[in-house]
Amino acid sequence: MASTYQLFPVKVVTPEGVLFDGEVRELEVTSVSGGMGILARRAPVVADLKLGQVRAELEDGTWKTWATEEGFVQSSNSTATVVVEDAIALEDVTAAAAAELVSEGKAKLDAAGDDEADAKAARREIAWGEHLAAFKHQHG
Repeated sequence: MASTYQLFPVKVVTPEGVLFDGEVRELEVTSVSGGMGILARRAPVVADLKLGQVRAELEDGTWKTWATEEGFVQSSNSTATVVVEDAIALEDVTAAAAAELVSEGKAKLDAAGDDEADAKAARREIAWGEHLAAFKHQHG
């Protein structure tokens, strides 16, 4: 059943550009403190986001869902902006791509040796790949 909440503008942004710019009834994010729902005409909020998901309930009652990396969300004056390092729409996540990220990350970690910056980047790639695999498994 579709909610009766007021629509408000939301943007989902990565370093590559705007992934979503539209009106939603509700926005759900994975903050470092746990899941958070954002509605129009509510108190302003700024929150850090961890590996998780962003879900937006569209005007027709359907949901748009993205797997997301770290970032932040800001909401005030009945608008919200989500800025994350990376986001992939649920329909674009594949088990094969997630497995490939994990495999490539492990190879990079093995090759990193004593280079802590390279090792950190490799561990991040592994975590993102594992997150995508779990996300795909959870959401079918």
